[in-house]
Amino acid sequence: NAEMVEALSADELTELNFGRFVPGTTAGTIIIDATEALNRSQSGGVTIITASGNPGAGKFGIYGIASQVITVTLPADNTIKLSNATGDELTVAKFTVSNANPTLGIDGSAIVYVGGTLNIPDNQAGLTKGIFTGTYAVTFQHN
Repeated sequence: NAEMVEALSADELTELNFGRFVPGTTAGTIIIDATEALNRSQSGGVTIITASGNPGAGKFGIYGIASQVITVTLPADNTIKLSNATGDELTVAKFTVSNANPTLGIDGSAIVYVGGTLNIPDNQAGLTKGIFTGTYAVTFQHN
């Protein structure tokens, strides 16, 4: 016998957003933790502008069969670029997830958060100010 079931689906509920920053005299990073609460930090020469630019982790809703374990796969390190209107690029050094193997609840849903580390070059790199955007793929599959 065989049983056909509904396909697994997912929605991006909130975009991953590193917020506003100012590059410094040395390269640095901005880190967004994969949590519901905003936990953003910087290292190196970059300065983050506090409570500005709507920073936060990406939030994904996953929907399928109750009690199923799901595997979450993120992009490989340093493979995703954010670019601005003039073609300048920033690299996402690493993605993180709140739970790489969530179990769907009795309602058949789960929430996961995606964070990351953004590399910021020093202020001598000649980047044009503006909004840097990009896309990344997150894969959800049944175990």
